[in-house]
Amino acid sequence: MGIVIALGLILLVTSYPIAVFIVMLYARGGRADKGSTLMSDDERGDVEGTLSLTEQTIAGWSSYLTNVPFGKRYFAESATWFLLIGIVIGVVSCLLKHDTVNEFMRGCADMMGVVMIVGLSRGFSILMSVTGLSNYVLNRISTV
Repeated sequence: MGIVIALGLILLVTSYPIAVFIVMLYARGGRADKGSTLMSDDERGDVEGTLSLTEQTIAGWSSYLTNVPFGKRYFAESATWFLLIGIVIGVVSCLLKHDTVNEFMRGCADMMGVVMIVGLSRGFSILMSVTGLSNYVLNRISTV
């Protein structure tokens, strides 16, 4: 256990400066030439003047992978990230394909309860707002 923590700390200490350096190079290039960023013209117009250059860089990178601006992701985009990061973790930890798939499926199974609750609550919300059932229920409860 201690070896894994030590290796993780070494990886963090060595990879963080490299990542910061690459992001800063990308930001410097984006500041010099607006067309060299990964953002589309619409995205650049949406974030122009509202975000710092580093946040604009993050927005472009995220939208490049999911085709949705940073901070506006929903279930499909979150599922894409879950799959991508699951594959990366499987490769980095040197798991076999079979073990990677088993762990990924176990993670999906853990999330199914939450997904069912969110889906059902969204369905109830739509049903109650469209049919006026919420007003009926509140009216009946207040007269009891």
